[in-house]
Amino acid sequence: DYTFTEDIYVPIVVVADNIVIDGNSHTLQGPGSFGFYLSGRSGVTIRNVIIKGWSVGIYLGSPSFGNMIGGNTFSDNSYGVELFQANDNTIDGNVFENSWYHAIEVLYSDGNRITRNTVTNCGMTGISLQSSSGGTICGNTIANNNEGIVLLGCTGTMICHNNFVSNLLQAQDAPGAGNCWYDPSLLEGNYWSDYTGVDDGSGTGKHAIAGDGIGDTMI
Repeated sequence: DYTFTEDIYVPIVVVADNIVIDGNSHTLQGPGSFGFYLSGRSGVTIRNVIIKGWSVGIYLGSPSFGNMIGGNTFSDNSYGVELFQANDNTIDGNVFENSWYHAIEVLYSDGNRITRNTVTNCGMTGISLQSSSGGTICGNTIANNNEGIVLLGCTGTMICHNNFVSNLLQAQDAPGAGNCWYDPSLLEGNYWSDYTGVDDGSGTGKHAIAGDGIGDTMI
């Protein structure tokens, strides 16, 4: 395991599995290609790091799996976190701000969990998934980005309990094959700041109750 004792100004290549890297609220400062670079790693936790000024803040490459990216702050990176052929990882409880392109980009990667993050002021997309399946995107706040969440060629992804606030394009799902934009057991979806419908009890099922916080009309 490794704990920062000061700010670091060079990239970190992770070459071991099952370790914890704790930033101890210190900064990993760019510029450079990658802040953290992981390829073929598993069981790595990266937490409590302020990651600034990189092309990619944290890169997880094939076949990285079972890693945890949690409690970090990403600021002024081109991409915050990028996953490429990296399955079953968790990105939880981070803050992403002022990413030039995507805060989180997931490419050809399955079963990843993106939860409880705050994503603001991205030049392109807050959370972007391409050709990935079986993931979970839940409990995030995605605000004031050019695009909120974009799914391209993805299947079996559940997107629920997120807050979409004042993004120019709130969300896109193309071609929209089998992704679920609500919790199928709770029958609860997402919060949309531009929702113009009403919660009048006219819906069906257990949420057909006026004033329960779940919108009952499409618009």
